[in-house]
Amino acid sequence: MPLPYVQVIEWTVGTGLAQSSTTLPVGARVLSCMVEVTSAYSAGGDLRIGQIGDESKFLAAEFVEMPLGTTSKRDQNTLASNPAKKVSARVIGAPSTGQAKVTVLYVEQPRP
Repeated sequence: MPLPYVQVIEWTVGTGLAQSSTTLPVGARVLSCMVEVTSAYSAGGDLRIGQIGDESKFLAAEFVEMPLGTTSKRDQNTLASNPAKKVSARVIGAPSTGQAKVTVLYVEQPRP
């Protein structure tokens, strides 16, 4: 039986909501979520990674560092939402500037 292969989603988020263009299929498992701050965020914001309806599902705000050059990562084995939804990154609060690269690793159908 072939092993499932790891797929990668990468996109950039600024100061609001940024959805990836990729929909996680039903049954997919997120293995890792990483945020790399590429442009410093002004004060007053938190960043969350998840899916619409559960915006902190993969990376809650308390695990994300917002200063320039920081990388926050959480390894996991989290089941994606049912029905299938896009992955989203949302900056909560009121930072006027800032940008980060978001990377999500997942497998579509884990096998025993």
